[in-house]
Amino acid sequence: MIVFVIGSIGGWISAFGGAWKDAPLEGFQIFKFFRSPAFAFGFSLLAAMLTDNFLFITLCGIGYTIATIETYKTFFFPSKPRGKFAGKPIDFPEMLQRRQRYVPVFVSIWVAILILAFMAYSSGPQGLI
Repeated sequence: MIVFVIGSIGGWISAFGGAWKDAPLEGFQIFKFFRSPAFAFGFSLLAAMLTDNFLFITLCGIGYTIATIETYKTFFFPSKPRGKFAGKPIDFPEMLQRRQRYVPVFVSIWVAILILAFMAYSSGPQGLI
């Protein structure tokens, strides 16, 4: 229970902040509101398998939640303006093409994260931390 409370707190902060920022423009979306706390809890459970430090668990929960959700939105909806930019024209469409050259770096970072996670979980609770 404590991991749920501690781990999902960053997700709740993200959810309330996102709702406060985006809801006046695009309406309240219940799935989006509960998505961040759910992801944060999941990532917190994974982090709790490696450490009992609540600060690390909370930071892993919120950090990986934001990284995962933003990666998803960026790669699956690259030309869709979100939040306060929804419905507005894209002022710099050339940036959509320009940022594609950084995709290999971005993918490399995610591959490194996954490899390090595998190494940490395969070496046990005192693994890489």
